[in-house]
Amino acid sequence: MKLPFKEFKQLSLREINLNRRDYLFSFPGRKEYVLKSIREVGLLEPPLLFPSDEGLVIISGEGRIKAALELGWHHVPALILEPNLSPKELISISLESNLWRGLNLVEKAQFLAKAQSYFDEEELLSLLEKLNFTKHKKWISWLLMITSLEIPYLQLLAEEKLNPKIIEELWALTAKEREEFLFLLKKLSLSFSEQREVINTLMDYKRRSNGDTLLPEELRNILFEEDVNKRRRLFWEALEKIKFPNFHLYKMAMNKICSSFESQGISLKFAPYLEKKEILCSFKVSNEKELERILNFLQNEGYRAFEIFK
Repeated sequence: MKLPFKEFKQLSLREINLNRRDYLFSFPGRKEYVLKSIREVGLLEPPLLFPSDEGLVIISGEGRIKAALELGWHHVPALILEPNLSPKELISISLESNLWRGLNLVEKAQFLAKAQSYFDEEELLSLLEKLNFTKHKKWISWLLMITSLEIPYLQLLAEEKLNPKIIEELWALTAKEREEFLFLLKKLSLSFSEQREVINTLMDYKRRSNGDTLLPEELRNILFEEDVNKRRRLFWEALEKIKFPNFHLYKMAMNKICSSFESQGISLKFAPYLEKKEILCSFKVSNEKELERILNFLQNEGYRAFEIFK
């Protein structure tokens, strides 16, 4: 886009108002990204600034300006925009000047939160396309949910370590419950699918038990286990009991049955959570006599494996 700038000049960093972030939405701050580049080759792209009664306001290039300050610079080259631009025009310029680098999910959400002060609903829907979303109201609500999350969650989202598909669940939690879930995330290395399974299981258990906490004491205590592998194993075992309250009793019975059949050289495998009434039975034999023995055992004792379904 053609920028309506007034002049290009070298200006003192003291003229820039670093406190006003009306049109900025970078997250996390980009100073560290550009510091090395500026140190090695200088400032290749001047920041965009807007003149106001409170000094020059940054429209784009906050990271470059903060990097210059850290390097001890006193002046930077900058583009000064026309003073008659509206806030709506300024936030649009800020977006266009940042799209080239690819915005993370948090930045898209923070931009939309600021844009809603200047754009009507139909205009916001059109802006969604620039953010790589379809034109649907649900995305506006969803992105605004993100801005209500605490900083640690925003950091995880920006680093692509948090499943975006659990945003609605997180938003529905209380601040205390989100703090509990964040503690859980820090203690366990969960994949995106595991994150979704865990939060849905905990929320369902809280509803069923009328509990006042998202994280039952049993699970919280497990998270203090020092051995990472043991911590994960114990956690998933405990979560299974919560998700399927009676299944652990069936599992104990299955283990006993499997052990009995294994003593005869026969391996049994049940469907997960007994969702199908079928058993995979396998064995190895090296002669006809062994085969006859196993077939006789299955004929006489095989019914015991199916008792678990009763």
